[in-house]
Amino acid sequence: KQLNGGKTKLLDREKIKSTEQGIKSSQQRIKSSQHKIKSTEQKIKSHNRRKSTEQKIKSTEQKIKSSQQKIKSSQQKIKSSQQEIKSSQQRIKSSQQRIKSSQQKIKSTEQKIRSSQQKIKSSQQKIKSTEQKIKSTEQGIKSSQQRIKSSQQEIKSSQQRIKSSQQRIKSSQQRIKSSQQRIKSSQQEIKSSQQEIKSTEQKIKSHNRRKSTEQKIKSSQQKIKSSQQRIKSSQQRIKSSQQRIKSSQQRIKSSQQRIKSSQQEIKSTEQKIKKSTEQKIKSSQQEIKSSQQRIKSSQQRIKSSQQEIKSTEQKIKSHNRR
Repeated sequence: KQLNGGKTKLLDREKIKSTEQGIKSSQQRIKSSQHKIKSTEQKIKSHNRRKSTEQKIKSTEQKIKSSQQKIKSSQQKIKSSQQEIKSSQQRIKSSQQRIKSSQQKIKSTEQKIRSSQQKIKSSQQKIKSTEQKIKSTEQGIKSSQQRIKSSQQEIKSSQQRIKSSQQRIKSSQQRIKSSQQRIKSSQQEIKSSQQEIKSTEQKIKSHNRRKSTEQKIKSSQQKIKSSQQRIKSSQQRIKSSQQRIKSSQQRIKSSQQRIKSSQQEIKSTEQKIKKSTEQKIKSSQQEIKSSQQRIKSSQQRIKSSQQEIKSTEQKIKSHNRR
């Protein structure tokens, strides 16, 4: 039994060893199988990885193709954008040139506006000067009318003087006539006194110089002297009246000449006033029309320049928006 027991123990030990070896071998097999599993898993993983990588590659290729297409489209877009940029740059350049030209136009329009404003001011000053000229012409017309009135009054006064001088001439002529009649009467008295003297002389001769005859002679001589004095005074009166008549006639002639000259001056002044007033009125009207036309043209230029400024501002705004 002990031997059997020992054998069994040995057998058990061998079995144990064999089992241990089997276990070890199984463990090794397990390890190897595990390695194989791991390797297979790795292979599977690598295979799966390959498949996934292939799929990924395909997807990446597709993505690459799509990206290439996108790149091409982006390049085309870039080209189109570059062309648009070029066109926009050209537009910008053209717009800048337009802006420069518009600015120059604005400057020129401002200068035109300033010149038009100066023209408007000068035209307004011309209008004021024409109005002042019209006022001065009206004042000249009034003064000329007053001169005409004064000349007419002078004509009336001269006519009255002529009438008075004519009346004086008539009165002097009547005096001359009366003086001539007196002269005639004095001459008749002288003749009668001379006849008396002759008759007295004859009586003296016949009656030897009487005293009464002497007295008569003396009285007749005194009468003759008085008649001669009367004749002299009447002659002096006639001379003075004739001188007065001559002076009055000269005054009448001078007054008539003055009247004629005043009338001629009145006519000439009226004609000059009419011509000057008509010419001044026509010139003032023409200046007013020309100034109004200048004002209208300047206003139209201002409106057109303002419209150009607005259009340029809109273009600048649209360009800035772009």
